[in-house]
Amino acid sequence: MRQPLTSLLLIPFVLACGTKADPSSAIVPSSGQTWWANLDGLEMLEPEEAGGLLDLVATDYPLLFSAMDVTDSHFTFLFALAHDDITQDHCSRTIEMNGVTLTSDGRFEFGPEDFTLANGAMTEDLHMTGQFSDDLSTIHTIAMRGTIRLDSIPEDLLPLAGIDICELLGTIDINCGQCRDGSDKCLPMHMVGVTGALQDGVSLQVIAEADSFEDCIEDSGQMGD
Repeated sequence: MRQPLTSLLLIPFVLACGTKADPSSAIVPSSGQTWWANLDGLEMLEPEEAGGLLDLVATDYPLLFSAMDVTDSHFTFLFALAHDDITQDHCSRTIEMNGVTLTSDGRFEFGPEDFTLANGAMTEDLHMTGQFSDDLSTIHTIAMRGTIRLDSIPEDLLPLAGIDICELLGTIDINCGQCRDGSDKCLPMHMVGVTGALQDGVSLQVIAEADSFEDCIEDSGQMGD
């Protein structure tokens, strides 16, 4: 299953963790515990024009996210697309976000740091923050901002082959901006409003390559990239 262009704006929200915590002690998740988010509350602050588009598609791409390799001060997020029945989509690759910092009050932060999304799309200076609840049952106040390099999005993810992505976005009044290297194929973004809910008994499988399972064979009869 190929991930559409819009999902590239959503994938980085995939977050994770969980276990009960004594309110008087440090809030530290346990490795392997997983949260679910259906993205109903997602709000696009930048670019503002993208809000209406995301309203149409956000709930089509629920997410599961897990905490891995947890210490008192750092952990890794494992992100995965999911189905409405809160099971992992095994036709999509998972994404690891290493080096997430964690404070004793349950706040976490990643970046700003360049980060590669699913299927090779790249971001510049991605910065993500959020907060675990005292009992780790929810993740809230999640915010993410950074710049997507649109020229790094594989062509097979675009809705029309051979079309300039910035021209396409221009048809819905979204304007491309300048990248760090001076090119003009970047899109600044700032997203808030996603909340994750702990899912007992749910764990994620690391999948390095999309469409790598037999039930993901495409209509052409060939396995995906």
